[in-house]
Amino acid sequence: MNYLFVDIKDEKGNLLPEGVLPTINLLTEQFPKSKDMSFMLEKEKYNSKYENYFLTSQMSEIFNIYSEDTLKRKILDIRKSLIVKKEKAFVEALGLKYEI
Repeated sequence: MNYLFVDIKDEKGNLLPEGVLPTINLLTEQFPKSKDMSFMLEKEKYNSKYENYFLTSQMSEIFNIYSEDTLKRKILDIRKSLIVKKEKAFVEALGLKYEI
């Protein structure tokens, strides 16, 4: 369990308990906190569960074939496209018009 601390104070400047928000981090044990999550795309470690995080088998293939610069651009473009599609579906499910 993790905690988010929000600066909520009363009129005297005392922090209120409402400012502590417990959160369940289901990925902490599965994924170490790291800026480099490329290990998720390595051929031997790729898991279809990662598609929940917008990481596909196609991205894993690109990661294992292309050079560093080409690789980053291709993977980011694919991931952006997936996120935008899900975002659009979500917004339209709310009955709103989605425009970029």
